Amino acid sequence: MCGPALVLADPKAGFRCTPVASAFAVAESCAPEGQDEDSECPKVVRSTSAVPELLEEMNHSAEQTNKLELHASKAEMRYRQRLAHWSRLHRNLIEEHGAQSVDRARRYFEAEEALKAAAERIQNISHQISAAGQDAKAAAGMEANDEMAAQGKLEHEVALVCFSKALR
Repeated sequence: MCGPALVLADPKAGFRCTPVASAFAVAESCAPEGQDEDSECPKVVRSTSAVPELLEEMNHSAEQTNKLELHASKAEMRYRQRLAHWSRLHRNLIEEHGAQSVDRARRYFEAEEALKAAAERIQNISHQISAAGQDAKAAAGMEANDEMAAQGKLEHEVALVCFSKALR
């Protein structure tokens, strides 16, 4: 690593680290224009003009990372607090009503949640059936385009199959 030096290329010596005050010092030490490319004058390999932009991007990325890590740690803390709260409530219910009663009640609430989810799926599928039926009617009305009618009928049949599966 060069540290505060510039990486310079010398046609004869290859790459080397040369401590310089700035790129201007390198330019001043070069031979005047008109010398051939094989001259002893070193050429700056790495441009220093992009360094401030890169550092700014790195700082911005580090700030974003810190914000996201803080957000994640706060969310994790909220999760632990809620888990502890619900665990206390569960223990209190078991102490008050017994483990058997709590298990029976839990099965009831789980069944109710499953019923709500199934009802929502049925409603979504019925909307799909309705839309497919309207598409089939529109496609049937246009006898010039048999392909569209077949597609509408196929979508209607698929929606009916999904509906029957959701009812099971």
